[in-house]
Amino acid sequence: MASTDNVLKVFACEVGLSKKTTQAHPHLKDKMVVDLINGLEVVDDHIKVSESRHKPLARLIDGVTGKGKQRQNLINKNLAEGLKTASIWLQKHESDFIQVNLALGTIGNKLIETRAGVMKVDSKVGSLKDYVLDFEKVIKEKQKKLGDYIQCVDLRTKADAQMGREIDFWEAGNLNHLPLPLRVFTVLDNLRNGSFALFMQNKATSTERSDYMEHLRSKIRLAVANDLDEKPDDMLFKQEWFSLYDLSHKLDPIEKESLIYLSSWANRREKTAVFSVHSMLEEPNDRLPQRHNMLRWMDRSIEEQMGVVNQ
Repeated sequence: MASTDNVLKVFACEVGLSKKTTQAHPHLKDKMVVDLINGLEVVDDHIKVSESRHKPLARLIDGVTGKGKQRQNLINKNLAEGLKTASIWLQKHESDFIQVNLALGTIGNKLIETRAGVMKVDSKVGSLKDYVLDFEKVIKEKQKKLGDYIQCVDLRTKADAQMGREIDFWEAGNLNHLPLPLRVFTVLDNLRNGSFALFMQNKATSTERSDYMEHLRSKIRLAVANDLDEKPDDMLFKQEWFSLYDLSHKLDPIEKESLIYLSSWANRREKTAVFSVHSMLEEPNDRLPQRHNMLRWMDRSIEEQMGVVNQ
């Protein structure tokens, strides 16, 4: 069966991630595949080139040299192999494959756009159209399974279990390769892309959401205080400050790129804490190194990252 690595390889997007990085961010590669399928970037450039070669002289030259047919065959081959591998990858996972299921809704529309683009370049791609249609069927089947899953599984139990696992993983020292604020970001990011989010979105009442947010806030605050060797209610803890600029130089390059990618969804106006992580890691600014109060930044991060699901 196709693994996540195989899907990335077929789309020519292999990544070299360390064991620590994949353990800290278990949904990272799956997010890459979903985003890749959403964009289908491997064929975009081919389609654009082919569309630019529609002038009479260019078409004549491509026809004589065989480059037009060669280019179209490459489009077909790349897309067909990619969709086939991605279909196998999707089908091998059961419906508790949360981080992929949460993003499936947007893939279908993108596939339709890509199919239209390919058809515009060359109308004789019946077999390729079949690959796209088959993949759309797989997506619809997975979405149905997700709906059934939500109805029959006790998501509260799974949400509790995931929150416990993430905090235990942190307290066991498995995130010590990350600066403290990025441990906070990582745990929240994993919860945002897992069973915790599915419960908060689909099953939790408003009272339960409020209770879970408060419980999570207490857990995160205690873990941060422990790492600082302080007590959560001490004045020293409340006066802890840090600079993201200082943190950006302490990361392994691959880990840094992973965090930049995982925080890329934030915007400056509404998600200031997450955006500060993304912007400072992507473009460190030593002229105005912004400093943050640890406690306020932590609370803001929880609201921002969990606010995506706490609706």
